[in-house]
Amino acid sequence: MAYKFAKSSAKATIGFATGVATGVTFVSFLDDLIYSDLRKNVFMSYKMVSMTGGSQSEIKLEQAKAVANGTAKFFDKIKPQAMTPGNAKELMLKDADYSTP
Repeated sequence: MAYKFAKSSAKATIGFATGVATGVTFVSFLDDLIYSDLRKNVFMSYKMVSMTGGSQSEIKLEQAKAVANGTAKFFDKIKPQAMTPGNAKELMLKDADYSTP
């Protein structure tokens, strides 16, 4: 009996420490713009699902799609935007358009 309690206590402590470390990492290293987008698109959609779901087993497909859609919007926003394929010749030709005389 004491072994099960110690095991569950250890799991809870590790989970709490992981959550705290993740939170500190977000606050320390993320820019405010990224964090606000993350909060708006991922955390808030998950919170709305958890508030309307009742219990954990009653999450519907539409709610899961809403969370997935918000997560996709967040990752679409933070991906590098200037990663279009091109070649060096095009870059050299376009450089003359943007250089100062």
